[in-house]
Amino acid sequence: MQDLRQRVEAELRSDILPFWLKHTIDDEYGGFRGQIANDLTVDPHAAKGLILNARILWTFSKAYGVYRDPVYLGAARRAYEYLSRFFWDQVFGGVY
Repeated sequence: MQDLRQRVEAELRSDILPFWLKHTIDDEYGGFRGQIANDLTVDPHAAKGLILNARILWTFSKAYGVYRDPVYLGAARRAYEYLSRFFWDQVFGGVY
């Protein structure tokens, strides 16, 4: 079981999280890209959904909590700021 844990953790830290950091940050429009094809073609005008951004926020918050890598904290903050700006209901509270 320890071997499986080490392999999963290595995959997370060397492939999964770096992929999201490299390919999904949207420097032009903010937040994270809404659509990337299997060949890594980006649709710069694809809608950005609440669920995707919430999952990114949770993932990088948790990664920061475990590994204390400031890059993960930066990604979590980026997701939080985007959620707060574009998905928070100023009138009734909550997200939509």
